[in-house]
Order: sequence, then structure tokens, then C-alpha cells
Amino acid sequence: QARDLSRCLGEWPLALELAAAMIRERVRQNGSAGHAAERLLELIERKGVQALQDPTADPRHRTISSVLEVSLELLDGSDRRHLAELSIFPEDVAIPLAAAASVWHLDEFDSEDLARRLARLSLVKLDLERAVLRLHDVMRSWLASNIANARDIHDRLVRAWPEWRNLPDLPGEYAWRWLPWHLAQA
Repeated sequence: QARDLSRCLGEWPLALELAAAMIRERVRQNGSAGHAAERLLELIERKGVQALQDPTADPRHRTISSVLEVSLELLDGSDRRHLAELSIFPEDVAIPLAAAASVWHLDEFDSEDLARRLARLSLVKLDLERAVLRLHDVMRSWLASNIANARDIHDRLVRAWPEWRNLPDLPGEYAWRWLPWHLAQA
């Protein structure tokens, strides 16, 4: 099963990491590893057939599309929406958990719980010590292509920082560095 999954996913590390996280999550929900892998392979093959019908799509995006569709089945609707909202943040930049919480309209504790759920499924990389999360660039691109209201989400973040002379102290001076970019996107 592992070899079949690996071949099906093109031996791409991000896709394999997502698949492993999905199997772990299904095992955590009292399933067997063998059954979880079998179910995952069936779902990827079924969803993958639909994704592969677009011959112009980049192979990495076709792979991530089929794997993410299966991963997202393990999230409820609001968690899926919140994950997609992370695509408004710049590529290859650590996203402060406080900034994500502003976008999500969640408090510090609920946003940390959500980030941990997403990290458990390997949908984000979470660094609780620094209070940041990261989104793989291919995943970010895929999520961004599936979100309709990016301007509204940028606007939500900008409105969370009403005093531009007194911006929040976020890791990497995020607000100071990226406020102009979010304003332009909004």
C-alpha cells in the first residue's frame, strides 16, 4: 500500500507528508493503518482521475489537488474556509498566528487550536514557540485559486489594524513590513 500510494503521488514529498498525516488522523479516530491507507488510495485515485482531466495543469498542482481534496474531507466547513483564507498571506513568509486569528475572527486560544488541527494534518507548519505558521507555496497557490473573496479577506486583516501608527508587535515585524501590500491587495 505504501509503494502504491507513493507511486500514485509521484513520490512528491509534500504529497507524501499530507498522505501520512491523513493516515495518522484516521488511525487517531480508531481506524487501522491498513484500512486508512487503503481508503486514502481509493479516494486519491477517484479524485485524481478528475484532477488529471485538465491537461494544462502543472503535475504538482494536479497531485496537490487530489491529495488536498481528500485531506479537506477531514475538516469541517469553517476549518476548510479558514485554511483557504491563509492563501492571502505572501508566499514564503511566516504568518503570525495573531494575524491569522484576525483574518479568522478567532481569539488567541481558538486560533491556536485551529492551527494545531491544520498542522496535525500537515496542511501548515506550526511553530508555537515563535507563534507563526507556514504554508507551502504550492498549497498556497492551490488554495488561492479556490478562493473567491481574497480582497475582502485582505480588507478584514487591514481593518484589524486600525491604528497604523501603533501596529501590533508581530513576529518578523509582519504588520510593519506587509501592511502596504495588504492595503494594495484590499
